Amino acid sequence: MVRFATYGGVWNREEFISRLLEYRETELTDKIDAHLSHLHAKPAEQLLALLKFIAENETNRYDSSVRAWARTDERVATVVRRVDRKRLAYVRDLFLKMGFRAEEAGIRSRMSYFYVVGERTALAEERTLESRLEDIKLRHELLTGWRAAVKRPPRS
Repeated sequence: MVRFATYGGVWNREEFISRLLEYRETELTDKIDAHLSHLHAKPAEQLLALLKFIAENETNRYDSSVRAWARTDERVATVVRRVDRKRLAYVRDLFLKMGFRAEEAGIRSRMSYFYVVGERTALAEERTLESRLEDIKLRHELLTGWRAAVKRPPRS
């Protein structure tokens, strides 16, 4: 039997996997959504705050690894599907609150989500946080039509 030593004690493999999946769902999804929902901000500002939070905290760092693992473990796949549904519903709700029709909100939420999940997987280059934050502002503006009150130099 494989055992893992942690600050909280010793876990077997099953307990380690369970706790890892629980962490992904609660800490990297539920708590972030709850925190952003309590901001006294417009939906567009909440979306921008979410995108910045993901970039600054690299909460998408292990998404591709977990997704690869989900292809071989149904328990992991179940959690990945549930987390995806929660995250997409949260972002879709923000777009609905911005006034987009349901179909548009669904497409915009998927575009946002697929970019966040896929960016680290598809692009092999490491980018600076500053560069990613600049792209987030533009991506947010394109998806929402909402211009943040931040001056940017023209792109070349």
